[in-house]
Amino acid sequence: MESLTPLLLTRESFAPFGEIIAPIPNNAPYGDQDVHLELYGPTVRFYVMTVAQGGNRITQLTRHQRCTQCLGSVEGEPWWLIVAPPTGPDGVPTPEQVRLFHIPGALGVKLHVGTWHAGPLLAATRASGLFYNLELHDTNVSDRDCHELLSPVEAHLLSLP
Repeated sequence: MESLTPLLLTRESFAPFGEIIAPIPNNAPYGDQDVHLELYGPTVRFYVMTVAQGGNRITQLTRHQRCTQCLGSVEGEPWWLIVAPPTGPDGVPTPEQVRLFHIPGALGVKLHVGTWHAGPLLAATRASGLFYNLELHDTNVSDRDCHELLSPVEAHLLSLP
């Protein structure tokens, strides 16, 4: 089983997978600090979801080809996300492309269209967590590609400064 150690979340390190959602002043004009959304469907869905503790052993990645997806902790707790870069319509990520990111509770992420992902992942001390999610209303029904990993990965859910 492959083992993943979390990477520090920076604009540069996360750029192949998406963008960071960080707090900005209330009246700030639209600019480079804003994420760029792509939603190819008639109805957008924004909701708060409950994520149960699922452990740190991952056997499958998921991607969405018709929308970007935004995720973040409602409770301000740190969390982790496994990602791999978008690939062609029939492409799947190689084990060398899979990354684990530690995401501080005050930040969220926007995944590029087609980014493979697993999570949010929670610290072992948490039974569940609340996360905001922005996607299409039918993302998990009509726009969900899954890829079974040839070998499971173990995510080391370590907090980073």
